[in-house]
Amino acid sequence: MKLTVIALYLLAAVVLVIGRIILCRVHRTKQAEIGNENNKLVIGRTEVRIGLQEVQNRFFDDRMNRFLRSNFDGLKRWSPVSENRVGEHWEGDHTIRLYFFNGDSREVKVTVPEDHLTPQFTEQR
Repeated sequence: MKLTVIALYLLAAVVLVIGRIILCRVHRTKQAEIGNENNKLVIGRTEVRIGLQEVQNRFFDDRMNRFLRSNFDGLKRWSPVSENRVGEHWEGDHTIRLYFFNGDSREVKVTVPEDHLTPQFTEQR
């Protein structure tokens, strides 16, 4: 009797291991099929390259973002009042609208000196 119980436990373990191996192979095959379908979709797309000017614009926009967030608590987002991005014309005066988490918004004037070191802001009225 004891030998029969051990044999049944071993048979159950072998069936579980074989079932797990089959499940893993089916899953891997399905993943490969999905990957091949996704690769077929990507083949016709063109590659997007970022030019040097765009890198510089993003750099200066990021500097302005860090400057504004360090000076205004609760800043949700900001946007330049003019259509031009901050990075396109970094030096000089920028009028920027600030939007806060509490629902307030206001305009500030940010002056960036030619040495690029420290922007300064004044409140717009």
